Amino acid sequence: PARRARRGGPGSSASGPPPLLLPPAVPAAPSPSPSPLSAGDGCGHTVLTPHSGTLSSKNYPGTYPNHTACRWRVRAPPGASLVLAFGDVDLEPSEGCAASSLLLADPATGPYCRNAGPAAPLLVTNASAVTVLFNSTSHRSGRGLLLSYATSQHPGERLRHPVYCPAGCKDVAGDIWGNVQQGYRDVSATSVLCKAAVHAGVIADELGGQVALSRQKGITLYEAAFANGLRSKRGSLSEKRLVFHKGISRPFPPCGDALEAAAFNASSSWHEVDALGQRRAWTAERAALGAAGRSWAADPGSEAAWLEVDLGTRRNVTGIITKGSSEKYDYYVTSYRVSSSRDGRNWRAYKGSGGQEDKVFEGNADSHEEVSNAFIPPIVARYVRVTPQRWHQRIALKVALVGCQLARARASRPYGECRRGGGVPPRELSPRATCILEVLISLDFRYRFFRSKCKAGSCAARRKEVSVTLQHLTNTFQRKKKGFACSFPLYL
Repeated sequence: PARRARRGGPGSSASGPPPLLLPPAVPAAPSPSPSPLSAGDGCGHTVLTPHSGTLSSKNYPGTYPNHTACRWRVRAPPGASLVLAFGDVDLEPSEGCAASSLLLADPATGPYCRNAGPAAPLLVTNASAVTVLFNSTSHRSGRGLLLSYATSQHPGERLRHPVYCPAGCKDVAGDIWGNVQQGYRDVSATSVLCKAAVHAGVIADELGGQVALSRQKGITLYEAAFANGLRSKRGSLSEKRLVFHKGISRPFPPCGDALEAAAFNASSSWHEVDALGQRRAWTAERAALGAAGRSWAADPGSEAAWLEVDLGTRRNVTGIITKGSSEKYDYYVTSYRVSSSRDGRNWRAYKGSGGQEDKVFEGNADSHEEVSNAFIPPIVARYVRVTPQRWHQRIALKVALVGCQLARARASRPYGECRRGGGVPPRELSPRATCILEVLISLDFRYRFFRSKCKAGSCAARRKEVSVTLQHLTNTFQRKKKGFACSFPLYL
């Protein structure tokens, strides 16, 4: 227990000696790829990305196994150097750390074990690549090691306040209490704090990132919640609580208001007939999260069922909340994919921050609890479609989307003036006229952008296309709005 109390997370803010400063390393030959590597039978939870990462020994924080080894090769992007944070080094002591050790190579430092640990919790290197070596022989006790890293683009002071969370904190050891609406019970270990940040949806576990937070007065009771693949616990009073912010203080970053749905559509609906011959319709209209009673359910015989939310206009969608049928029934979706569309015809699957494969979201574990998932990055769309992948007994779902409005483009003096007789301010234009003005402004901006970025002669066709479109819209506008004269700097 005494040893466990000493343990801090990656980048722990405990006071201590200043960070170690290593002399400049001899530059290594450039690598064709900045991707880190790990190998060996002693590797535990490992998430390594070019800008940050977390690594641990096998079974951490349980006792690490005998006669194992692991080698991690960490590389930063060109021009960046590495900052290492020793979260925990609990290897059974021996003379010269010969039995079990942590050793860094390129640049060389260590070996480390329980009674010969790092002199400082942070190690600031001048190298873009570090090899981390862990090995063990026969031993009786020890948690092993927990280490994280960031690049010089996120220097060491960011590991303290505001906190820079490395990738891979979702699966680190440690419990969290609370939820994004209430806040979270204060924790001392930075790794657990970053785990709470993943639960709150302010960072993606695959990438990590900077987290802005405030410590406020604690509350009597913290409620449990399932969000972003993590379950928090129900906990009692604490002196302080953590409240996460990203840009502004909202439940979902960067905006998290409940979005009103204009309509719900579905691939099919279940029309139930009970033992008494009574009919119940589980239609798409019942999919609203706040609706009382049963939910939407897909027809049992349908394939590739989906539920679609029409927001009426394009919105910035930053998260989703799902729920099962209700307490009376026991139907719910355990995992799903999301796709979006701006026009209802062309659909794009959501891939998340990784961007390689379609993201599968963790759904509900019962029929009555609400489960939240954040979209990092956000979705800009009018239509959002949920496609269940796995479910319990039957596909049944209630859904709500969160986000905010998109900023509207406004006509301003540099783009010209519109006059009707003595002059009419742009805010008095009809909706149709305002729309046409916004299209003209957008196309004019695009034209100037292409002209500035393209080399001479390389974008002639594109410039001609934009020029013709601008002129056509201007002529149409002036022809259909008699007495209305709009002048724009078309740069043709």
